[in-house]
Order: sequence, then C-alpha cells, then structure tokens
Amino acid sequence: MRQALKDSKSGQRITATYIYDPLDRRISKTVTTSGGNPVETRYLYAGENVIAEYEAGNTLLRQYVHSPGIKEPVAMFDYFQVDPIDRVKAMAV
Repeated sequence: MRQALKDSKSGQRITATYIYDPLDRRISKTVTTSGGNPVETRYLYAGENVIAEYEAGNTLLRQYVHSPGIKEPVAMFDYFQVDPIDRVKAMAV
C-alpha cells in the first residue's frame, strides 16, 4: 500500500509505502520525501503484538511491552544514539 502526503510547513511531498505479511501485520514502512533518501522501519512481532521497531541497519529504535488481555502496548521504550562522551547524537521519536 502506498500513500502520498504533502508537508504543510515545507511543501515537500512525502510518500509512505507499507508492506504487510499474510496475517495482515505491517512488517515494513518506507518514508520518502521529495529530494530525500528513503527511511525504512521494520517491525518485529510476538504473535499479534508488535514488540520492536528497527531501522534498515538493524538498529533497535523502539520496544513495546504488552500485558495479557490488553491489545495496545502498556509501555514503549525509545532508544538514543550517543557519541563517545555520552552526548545524544540521534533519537528515535
């Protein structure tokens, strides 16, 4: 599935492409802006619950914690990239 949007601030065209597995779970999302490089996010599942998101280089971006009987995650953890002196270089948001 592909969806195209236009950013209201920059006017750039944003295209998102989604890939689903046979169980209709989203396993990949690729976002491309006009003039930019595509950014891919992959999803890891335990049963029907998404438990993690990874970028294309297999870097962990986000983890989800689920509780039995609750469909939505009860907690989410974002991960940061830091330089050698522990200054934040990048953050998954």
